[in-house]
Amino acid sequence: MLTCPECESVNVIILYRNCLDPAKDKFHCTHCGHKFKRHKGVKNIDLITRKEAQTNGYVRYFTGRKCVYGHISERQTANGRCMACHKLNERDRYRKLVKHSY
Repeated sequence: MLTCPECESVNVIILYRNCLDPAKDKFHCTHCGHKFKRHKGVKNIDLITRKEAQTNGYVRYFTGRKCVYGHISERQTANGRCMACHKLNERDRYRKLVKHSY
């Protein structure tokens, strides 16, 4: 399990995932707000199920499986939604709001 080097919390989310070079992955601790890169001693992020994430109180989790639209990214524990899909939907929603505001 990946832990924050500052506060030792396990509530860490992925900001950026580099599939070709995992050493360049960037993370964010939801407990203390610390942003960091993968540090020595951490090889991979554990793959967990949604039930395990709910049990442990995680906001997000990573299964390593593709979503319906082919994204491999974290998912929200509350609804199981892929974060890449969420980001795309929010971007589209914002564009529609801006377009209709004029």
